[in-house]
Amino acid sequence: MTEDQMAAEARELLANVTRVQSHARQSMLSASWSIFILWGLISAASVVPLLLGADDMGFYWLVAAPIGAIVSFWLGARHSEGVGVGESALPYALTAIGIFVFAFAGSFLIDSRWAIVWVFSVVAVGFGVFAILDRQQPVLYLVGLLVVAFVGLGLGLDDSTSLYLSCALLLGGSYLGLGVGLRMARP
Repeated sequence: MTEDQMAAEARELLANVTRVQSHARQSMLSASWSIFILWGLISAASVVPLLLGADDMGFYWLVAAPIGAIVSFWLGARHSEGVGVGESALPYALTAIGIFVFAFAGSFLIDSRWAIVWVFSVVAVGFGVFAILDRQQPVLYLVGLLVVAFVGLGLGLDDSTSLYLSCALLLGGSYLGLGVGLRMARP
């Protein structure tokens, strides 16, 4: 084999590696589309009990959050098996536990209006941690915008019901939109 042939083969191998890396990055970014849709639906659906006159949204989240977490872990495990990643679930489990602990503790320790801002911000930041674990940097921008928006809503809305509705629909709509967008961008 001549030097030119070896150089051409090396260039072809490098192009293949670049193509595989690009495909893997795109696959990782779009992998969690179903989880975003799930949590978007859970968040948006949380307004239903409030609109029906529920005084305390804690019961909804006490039921919906663990079910959502179990379904999320199942979806994540299914994806890991499908692409053969096989990463440890421990960081994801610790993040999920952290979300629950910080969200529920804050909801009991903080004034009701700011507890709403706190809980939705904790959920958004928790998904930011998931994005870091999944190397999904673009998701971090959405998380940052959501937290700023929740704080802005907390500063601008005095009524707890309006604040909750706004935060729940903002988070739900953002995650639904992101999930649909990631689904459409799948390789």
